[in-house]
Amino acid sequence: MGIFIGVPLHSPTPVLLAIIGALFFYIWRWHVAVLLPTNSELVASARRSNRLLNLLVLLGTLAK
Repeated sequence: MGIFIGVPLHSPTPVLLAIIGALFFYIWRWHVAVLLPTNSELVASARRSNRLLNLLVLLGTLAK
Protein backbone atom coordinates (compact mmCIF):
# COMPACT_ATOMS: atom_id res chain seq x y z
CA MET A 1 0.00 0.00 0.00
CA GLY A 2 1.41 3.35 -1.00
CA ILE A 3 1.12 6.81 0.42
CA PHE A 4 -2.12 7.34 -1.51
CA ILE A 5 -4.87 4.73 -1.48
CA GLY A 6 -4.57 2.48 -4.51
CA VAL A 7 -1.12 3.75 -5.52
CA PRO A 8 1.71 1.22 -5.09
CA LEU A 9 4.96 2.41 -3.50
CA HIS A 10 6.98 1.90 -6.69
CA SER A 11 4.66 4.23 -8.60
CA PRO A 12 6.06 7.68 -9.47
CA THR A 13 2.67 9.32 -8.80
CA PRO A 14 3.34 10.39 -5.16
CA VAL A 15 6.71 11.85 -6.17
CA LEU A 16 5.20 13.73 -9.10
CA LEU A 17 2.39 15.08 -6.92
CA ALA A 18 4.91 16.21 -4.31
CA ILE A 19 7.05 17.99 -6.94
CA ILE A 20 4.01 19.67 -8.52
CA GLY A 21 2.77 20.72 -5.07
CA ALA A 22 6.17 22.16 -4.12
CA LEU A 23 6.42 24.09 -7.40
CA PHE A 24 2.88 25.43 -7.00
CA PHE A 25 3.60 26.52 -3.43
CA TYR A 26 6.89 28.19 -4.45
CA ILE A 27 5.24 30.09 -7.35
CA TRP A 28 2.31 31.09 -5.13
CA ARG A 29 4.66 32.43 -2.44
CA TRP A 30 6.65 34.31 -5.08
CA HIS A 31 3.48 35.94 -6.44
CA VAL A 32 2.39 36.92 -2.94
CA ALA A 33 5.84 38.35 -2.20
CA VAL A 34 5.89 40.33 -5.46
CA LEU A 35 2.29 41.54 -5.51
CA LEU A 36 1.74 42.10 -1.78
CA PRO A 37 5.14 42.61 -0.18
CA THR A 38 5.16 43.22 3.56
CA ASN A 39 7.78 45.37 5.23
CA SER A 40 9.75 42.33 6.39
CA GLU A 41 9.76 40.85 2.88
CA LEU A 42 10.89 44.18 1.42
CA VAL A 43 13.72 44.35 3.94
CA ALA A 44 14.68 40.73 3.24
CA SER A 45 14.62 41.41 -0.51
CA ALA A 46 16.82 44.49 -0.11
CA ARG A 47 19.19 42.53 2.13
CA ARG A 48 19.34 39.72 -0.42
CA SER A 49 20.16 42.04 -3.33
CA ASN A 50 22.67 43.91 -1.15
CA ARG A 51 24.35 40.60 -0.29
CA LEU A 52 24.47 39.68 -3.98
CA LEU A 53 25.99 43.06 -4.84
CA ASN A 54 28.62 42.65 -2.11
CA LEU A 55 29.46 39.19 -3.45
CA LEU A 56 29.85 40.54 -7.00
CA VAL A 57 32.11 43.36 -5.76
CA LEU A 58 34.20 40.85 -3.80
CA LEU A 59 34.52 38.55 -6.81
CA GLY A 60 35.47 41.52 -9.00
CA THR A 61 38.12 42.56 -6.49
CA LEU A 62 39.54 39.04 -6.29
CA ALA A 63 39.59 38.73 -10.09
CA LYS A 64 41.88 41.78 -10.45
